[in-house]
Amino acid sequence: MVFGAQLRGIAGGVAAFAGLLLPATLIMTVLAIIYARFGELELLRRSLAGTPARR
Repeated sequence: MVFGAQLRGIAGGVAAFAGLLLPATLIMTVLAIIYARFGELELLRRSLAGTPARR
């Protein structure tokens, strides 16, 4: 963000900040939509539950 602000002022800082947050936000939103749509599938439940620890 510092480089964006130094190079292009406030607009550069805002663009750099958006560039940091936007990809992660989009990925999490897509994953949430997929989970909401397919969360009831047994395969998905098992894969998200992980494997239990063995004794």
